[in-house]
Amino acid sequence: YFEKEISIVNAANGNKAYKLSSGVSLPVNSGSMLMQVKTDKQLYGQRQKVKLSVSASPSADLSISVYKIDSLVSEDPVNINSLLNKGQNIKEPEHFPHPPEYNGHFINGRMISRNTRMPSKNVTGYLTVMDNTHSFYNARTNNEGKIKFLVTKLNSADSIIVQTHPYYDRDHQIEIESPFSDKFTTRKSSLFIATDQFPSTVLEQSINAQVNQLYYEDQLNRFRIIKYDSIPFYTRHDMRYMLDDYTRFSKLEDVFREYIRPVGVTKRLGSFHLTVFNETNRYLIDQQPLVLVDAVPVFDMDTFFTYDPLKVKTIDIVKDKYFRSGAVFPGIISLTTFRGRTDGQLIDPNASVLEYEIIQKQRSFYSPSYDTPVSRNLPDFRTTLYWNPSVLTDASGNAEVEFYTSDLAGEFVIAVQGIAGGKTGSTSARIVCKQ
Repeated sequence: YFEKEISIVNAANGNKAYKLSSGVSLPVNSGSMLMQVKTDKQLYGQRQKVKLSVSASPSADLSISVYKIDSLVSEDPVNINSLLNKGQNIKEPEHFPHPPEYNGHFINGRMISRNTRMPSKNVTGYLTVMDNTHSFYNARTNNEGKIKFLVTKLNSADSIIVQTHPYYDRDHQIEIESPFSDKFTTRKSSLFIATDQFPSTVLEQSINAQVNQLYYEDQLNRFRIIKYDSIPFYTRHDMRYMLDDYTRFSKLEDVFREYIRPVGVTKRLGSFHLTVFNETNRYLIDQQPLVLVDAVPVFDMDTFFTYDPLKVKTIDIVKDKYFRSGAVFPGIISLTTFRGRTDGQLIDPNASVLEYEIIQKQRSFYSPSYDTPVSRNLPDFRTTLYWNPSVLTDASGNAEVEFYTSDLAGEFVIAVQGIAGGKTGSTSARIVCKQ
């Protein structure tokens, strides 16, 4: 799960190995959840199918790994039961150092005045996640200037845009906290210990790693495709304009004046101003609506109308006031481009574009199938035959998985750990592979 024994091999440095141990040792079969693991047989040949059956509590979430053991790699003594901190019981949510993220990911920060460096109280901030889901969020600061955005669309974005209103709150800036904790465990692990007792094992492991990287680099670097939610935060639009269905104009102002009926374009004190008209209830929202281009808020309408309309795919209109996270938007005008992500032209100069990792891409574990004949010209030197961090048991508490052995002979450990209903458990078994 989170702690492992680590061995680093270096065949180019006198066939030395460096081992790091956590110093934790628990019984292999431990925990309050009873678990059993069985295989269809004990002895396997090269590239043979292994059928694995696990029994545990109903709807248990299991982690299963199958790895080769030798003179350097032994069965890992650390299991999930050692990771439960039973000495600390926090009942008040406000005392949680990191609140549970049940509905999404919290992006935390603080807002301060650029001039006085004092906290900004009750000021609205805006966040755009740079992905393909048009993720826009807003939040208000508390009395200490702290701001918290709840990001509900979890995608593998690599950057965000944070800003305040450039007209009303131009003096304020938002500083975003790192999503990674700056606190470390108080339990100290032992240092790496160098050993040259097993030169042949070090050489073998080094060859295995290089062969797998050489022949299976593409398979080892594949990531699961995230099915993202493309529905915007306002869920439903009152009107949607597909610009390819209309006459294309070279100026965005002409697009709005000619056929975007609910939106009025005027000039006030020499600057463009937009208003949204509700045709059903026959009233005019005179205040400036929220204008978005690929989820990036645009407050300067003069800059907005310099944008190339040929880049725009759709325009959504929300004709009523929209209430969200302490803010009231007098209508919404949302533009989506063909590119799907802002090209930077409309980003306010005072906005901050930051590198930020919402979630990391989930790598797909490579486990080949030999159901059909495969050329043996490609060697299979995998030392980890199977790994799955989330195997769910059925209503009867059973789960089955299948995988194939590699070309390597030796003894392999099947390590199973899991949790269900607040109870944890771990168990293991072994199989032998022959050439």
